[in-house]
Amino acid sequence: MPENRFRMAVEAPDDHVRMIRVAGNLDRAAAAGLLRLIDAQVRLHRSGHRRLTHLLVDLEAVHSFEPGGLQVLRHARHSTAGHGVGLHMAGCSGRLHLLPLRARQVLGEFSTFPTVEIALTELTGVPRSSDSGDLPAPRRSPEQRPATGARRGPGDLLSSGRGPHDPAGRAPLTEELM
Repeated sequence: MPENRFRMAVEAPDDHVRMIRVAGNLDRAAAAGLLRLIDAQVRLHRSGHRRLTHLLVDLEAVHSFEPGGLQVLRHARHSTAGHGVGLHMAGCSGRLHLLPLRARQVLGEFSTFPTVEIALTELTGVPRSSDSGDLPAPRRSPEQRPATGARRGPGDLLSSGRGPHDPAGRAPLTEELM
């Protein structure tokens, strides 16, 4: 039985990228804590204590998504963009089709990646080792997409056709913050 407690940890895989690994149930209360942590990272950037170009949220260990929790994260997207920091989500493509429609719609507003390894390669330009095989390319946020009249359907979201990514070999949560 998965643990219900929500946990977060911040990692620095690159000088200009911070990754926030999250685990547990992502409900409104947990998302509010995540929003505060994202805001703290942006404040460190804004004050000159940290150079930050990208914040990556790893959702692979989240086992329950409540639409209200994802709604709260919309605020993070606006606050990071206002300070020149990209906010990206990774790690839920293999189970995206299992999420409630509203959760898929909210995730569709973010720049998303199938795995953390692919996200870090794309964001830093440094190839990372991965056993992920042939996965789809990252999906860009609406602000990064070219303007077209085409409508997107649920199948256009990051569905790789594979099961959940095997987290074997992934570093454990290091700095437990909650």
